[in-house]
Formats: sequence, C-alpha cells, structure tokens
Amino acid sequence: AAKSGKPIVYTEHGNFGFGRKRTMGDRAKSGMLRRFLNRSVSHLTFNSTFTQRVAFDRYRIQRVPNTVVYNGINFSEEAQPAGELLPEHAEQLAGKLVIGTTSRLAGFKRVDRLVDAFARFAVNKDNVCLLLVGDGPRKSELVQQAKQLGVIDKVVFAGFQSNISDYQAAMDICVFASENEPFGLVAVETMKLGKPTIVLRDGGGIVEIVQPACPDDVVHGVDGLVERLVAYDTDRGLLIRDSEKRIQRAREFKIGTMADNMDKVYQTLPGVTDDA
Repeated sequence: AAKSGKPIVYTEHGNFGFGRKRTMGDRAKSGMLRRFLNRSVSHLTFNSTFTQRVAFDRYRIQRVPNTVVYNGINFSEEAQPAGELLPEHAEQLAGKLVIGTTSRLAGFKRVDRLVDAFARFAVNKDNVCLLLVGDGPRKSELVQQAKQLGVIDKVVFAGFQSNISDYQAAMDICVFASENEPFGLVAVETMKLGKPTIVLRDGGGIVEIVQPACPDDVVHGVDGLVERLVAYDTDRGLLIRDSEKRIQRAREFKIGTMADNMDKVYQTLPGVTDDA
C-alpha cells in the first residue's frame, strides 16, 4: 500500500489487545504500524474518541489528518425483533424483572462484575432473573461464580443465539460491564429497542454511546451498578421513561450515516472527485 503512491485511508477499530500480556511480536508490529501510520497514511479514522486517544498515545501520531467515524447498524423494519425465544428460556423469564447482557464470555467483557452485582441486588428477591446470552472461555468460571454466590437458580445461561435481538427485547435492563471497549455496537442495538443500557465508567467507547442520552446509566464499578439496578427496581417507571431518548440516540448510529461520514473523509483526499 505504501509503495502504491495512492492516498491511503486507514481505519483503526481499537483491537489493542487489552486484557492480555503483550508479546515481543506485538511490540514489533506496533512499531511497524507506528511508522506506517505516520509516514504513509493520508487520513486516519477511528470508531470512537476512546480508540482515537489510545491510538494517538500508542502510535505517537503526529500530524496525520484524522476523523472519528462511529460504526453504524441497520435500522430497516426487517431488522426488528420477532420476540421468539427458546421455550425453556421463555418459561424461565416469565414474570421476572430480566437483567441481561449479550456478550462473548471473555476476560475484558467482565461479565463476572455483572454476576457479582446481580447477586448483591437479588438478595431476598424471587422475581428477578439474570439472562446471559453468549458463549466463551469464561463460561465455566461464571457458572461456578453464580453457584458460590447462591444465585445459580436465578441465572439463565442461554449460550450462543443467532436471533440476538429477540433476546435483547426480552430484557428489561441491559448491562455491558466491559472495560476499554473500542466502540460497543451492542449498546446501540439495545438502545435502539429503547432499553435501559447500563455501562461502566471505564468502559471505553461504549460510554460515548450511552452518556449523551442517559448519563445516569454510566456508573462507577460494581457498587454503582448495584445502585442503578436498585433504582430501576424501585421505580419501574424508569424502565420506559427515557425510551424515546435512547431510541433517538441510537438513530445517530445508522449505517447510512457511517457511510456518509466515511465518504466525506475520502472527498478530502487529493485527486478524489464526487464521481470518482
């Protein structure tokens, strides 16, 4: 690419390897990428200001023109959830206040924090349920954690589901406890449905999605998460009060908007015209 002599737009999606030890190979690649970005790239784009900030620090970006172009999702009618769950899951959730997440059960997603917060929240409550949709290397640890905390009978491990929006629609409160998330498309998906979407202050790019619409849903640690769950449980009207505000915020992340913003970036390049 560098030798082609053509303008290069490089998009950084934030795959920084947080949560694992960096190897010598990682450091070597980082050095080569730093050289490439600063010497050969005409324009840099980032999927969040969080990703932009980390990249500037890690790759020592100097004078490269750059833009934040948020990711987008499909808002067509065909993309709306049908509300179909597996029968056993529908039975387990019936009549319950459903707190849930859709996530890969891996380290930086920190689903263990959600399980911890739920266990504290669920004390002496029989009408609550934690719905965990997804699979991954930490599943067995999470099952063991739920057992040790005495809430295994209130936790539904739904595993991988292809109709993810149906399960999101079944949740009353959605929680994404991940750390240093480059963007967080799941938050757009759940806010699109008008669902309360709680994230942690150190969540990275996902905070940028939630905070402008519902700043109270950005919380500090497990304690803050427990407090917010209690607030929603105490005043059930909060579950729907800001639904329209969430939906409108989600609409700012349409796939068409993403395409238009990326097109504007390309139009800044030398030699590019509207009909190119």
